[in-house]
Amino acid sequence: MLSSVEESLEESLRGRGRLVLASGVIAGGKTRLLAEISRQADESGALLLTATGVREEHDLDLAAICHMAANAPAAASALREIAELAGGNTPSGPGHVRPALDHLVPSVSALLLEVTRETPLVVAVDDLHFLDQASLRVLLYLRRRLATTPMLLVLSEWDRPGLPKRPLHADLTRQPDRKIVLGPLSRAEVTHIVAGPGGPPTPAADAYALTGGNPLLAHALAADLRAEQGSGAASGSHTAAGPHYRQAVLDCVSRWDPQLMPVARAIAVLDEHAGPQLAAQLLDLQTEPVTEALWNLTAAGLLCHHRFRHREMATAVLESLPPDDAARLHTHAAELLYEQGAETLDVARHVIASGRVPGRWALRTLRHAADHALAAGDSELAVRCLELAMRNCEDERERRCYRMALIQVAWRVNPSAAARHLTPLQGALRAGELAPRDAVPLIRHLLWQGDRHTALQPMQAISRATSPADARAVAELKLSFDLIYGSRPTDPVHPPGDALSPSSSGDQWTRALTAIEPLWPQGATEETIRSAEYILQGPLEDTLPEAGAVALLTLCNTDQHKRAAFWSTSLYEEAVRRGATTWQAIIGCVRASLALQRGDLVAAEAQASAALDMLSPQSWGVLIGFPLTHLLLANTGMGRHDVAAEFLERVVPEEMHDTVFGLVYLHARGHYHLAVGLPLAAANDFEQCGVLAKARNIDNPSLAPWRNDLAEALLRQGQRKKARKLIEEQLRHPGGRLQPRTRGVSLRLLAAVGSPTERVPHLTESITLLEAADARLELARALADLSQAHREMGDLSQARLLARRADQEAKACHAEVLPTLHTSVPERSHTKPADQQDGNSMTALSDAERKVAMLAALGHTNREIGHRLFITISTVEQHLTRIYRKLKVRKRTDLLAKIPQPYLSENSDVLDSPPALSERGRLHASSSH
Repeated sequence: MLSSVEESLEESLRGRGRLVLASGVIAGGKTRLLAEISRQADESGALLLTATGVREEHDLDLAAICHMAANAPAAASALREIAELAGGNTPSGPGHVRPALDHLVPSVSALLLEVTRETPLVVAVDDLHFLDQASLRVLLYLRRRLATTPMLLVLSEWDRPGLPKRPLHADLTRQPDRKIVLGPLSRAEVTHIVAGPGGPPTPAADAYALTGGNPLLAHALAADLRAEQGSGAASGSHTAAGPHYRQAVLDCVSRWDPQLMPVARAIAVLDEHAGPQLAAQLLDLQTEPVTEALWNLTAAGLLCHHRFRHREMATAVLESLPPDDAARLHTHAAELLYEQGAETLDVARHVIASGRVPGRWALRTLRHAADHALAAGDSELAVRCLELAMRNCEDERERRCYRMALIQVAWRVNPSAAARHLTPLQGALRAGELAPRDAVPLIRHLLWQGDRHTALQPMQAISRATSPADARAVAELKLSFDLIYGSRPTDPVHPPGDALSPSSSGDQWTRALTAIEPLWPQGATEETIRSAEYILQGPLEDTLPEAGAVALLTLCNTDQHKRAAFWSTSLYEEAVRRGATTWQAIIGCVRASLALQRGDLVAAEAQASAALDMLSPQSWGVLIGFPLTHLLLANTGMGRHDVAAEFLERVVPEEMHDTVFGLVYLHARGHYHLAVGLPLAAANDFEQCGVLAKARNIDNPSLAPWRNDLAEALLRQGQRKKARKLIEEQLRHPGGRLQPRTRGVSLRLLAAVGSPTERVPHLTESITLLEAADARLELARALADLSQAHREMGDLSQARLLARRADQEAKACHAEVLPTLHTSVPERSHTKPADQQDGNSMTALSDAERKVAMLAALGHTNREIGHRLFITISTVEQHLTRIYRKLKVRKRTDLLAKIPQPYLSENSDVLDSPPALSERGRLHASSSH
């Protein structure tokens, strides 16, 4: 391109004048090209005269020639004469009178030709389309004398194919010697400009989308990128669009044609609905000038299919709108789209952007749009719709409806945010002015915050509702109450009998809600399971999280693990798509419960942790015990006792302890105490669980098998008779008989208090049940106990095989290896053990840890300890890690000082037992057995 210009310049210097015409779109690089040509001309020794057409000087005769003369070198005397001839014709203000200078055109033209007698002349004029008529006549005069004149004319014009040129403009540019048509830059060219020579790689697609191949935008984008890199800001994966870019966008739509800016603003406001007709209606213009402006903006690379090519372009234009103009345009856009029957959400977005409600039609639109936004998972948009409608509604009853809807939305994403909308409705709730369906969210909030006493009166009031339409609201509230507080008919704040039970004549959904209510006190029947799945199949937006949680727990607690896993995953993904944060948090806790049941401690910890972080403590209220319980159990199971202790130190609402979630939290704390060697504290926690479970009529082992756990705590204290009584009671309990997991654990514990001949059958049945229930962690414990039983019977080969399998199961669960529970725990005696008599800290260790500590203190290697105790080397290492921490030593040579000699004497059977078979012997024994 520049090579042809260089040829034209050389020919002009030899006395054969040439005309070079550059044509292009808005900001297409014409000015930059003329600047390069002017530089070459200046270096050649020719006299360079430059001028730029200005729209405001379109009617000012010889304005461009005057600028040309003013910019000329001081040595050009002829040009000074031109300036003197027309010097009074420069604009000085709005009231300036423009004298006619047509009569000077021949004189000015002759003076310019006179210049060429002394030196070659290069005349460069940018934006020819804005030149005044007199200046065009001068250039045309020169154009007709180029053939024998050492002069180069370089002109640039805005390419507007749809519009005819003025006659003088057309004559001047007809058949140029060289014509350069400037099109958009290629993707590679844009990337090169934006990245710069030797610069970092730039996403080509992103840069091209931001510029559309427009050189002005590309160079502005490059300037922003250099500024970002110079400031030390971290550059992301996307090209930066900063102030230089935004100003360049505004230049493209404001400098060339006054019609471009309003059209660009209309396009930015209308967004996906933009088009010539609608934009013209929005601006109250004819379609033709709008169509022309759209063509020019598209040619400049800003638009594509009547929309801005990139959101950053539209943002720059919208930000330039004065607030009042923006509100007016959005209001008018909403009216036009509403009249055309556009989507409700699209109309509502313009109403929200305007901040005004132009009529009742807009109120209805905002209400419907909120429903659509919720269905699409956009809770933020729903809130904005409802808040604007509530602020602009004059009817108090309608305003209450909008407030109720806002409360419903807040429950989906942030329950604590509902509080500010609840206060104005408290009086109406106490006065019984709210319909049951409207009262439910307020009562639920009170229940979540632990305020049962305040909730009592409205609960009793809506329980008397007889309308079938209210039956579902009553059933949902009953379900929420039972989930949080259990079912306790003697509770003074619990409505007596069936006061909150809807009529059995309700619809199928209501009957399904009612069917899953007795989950805690009675266990679940086949009808309950079918009802649970019916509820889980319902639309997410029409179901309370409590209903979904109870339905899932119904499946979990009846060993329908595959169904529960399927529905929990399905519901969680649906909640994510719809932005229902509260749903995600509640279902996340249920998923953690499922993971715990199958022994996947890592997954349980991750899911419970994510759920806890989704809601603030204020939003969780008393339900914060739900995720905390699973975090305690998961971390305790993995031996991360320090982490579990941190969760125990978290402040929880006092009211939580009087709820179902307080019960399960207490149960989890008991497991922590048991794991860290505090069986007395654990027994106290489990006993309190039993008291609460019975008082709340939720004595269901699927919720908290406190009898089994209390029996284990008693076994660790040597209270075998009390432990046996609890275990047998659990086996007779309806939940204990029906649930394989609970029965399997009971049989494992029963083996620990039974005679040697009873252990193997009990443990074998326990393992069968736990395998069927997919309870891997409990299975690992049962396998370890069975291994120890075979060892005591002298069947070392079988003992090793079972120990290896127990270790594998524990590793799969990422679980801490727990001690076995059989006859190594003696009946409690009134005589203190030797280690307690000597004040030693050996009581902090479990039985298995004591054995490992004694052998390690006497110098046995990890492999030797493993052979003696029939455990793997990795298990020995785990035991030693905990031993060092509990005894506060750093190495095994320090252990002997921590173990008193009397304790070693009393446990000499461990030290004197023969080592296990060698590795080769074990393999041989396994194969022969």
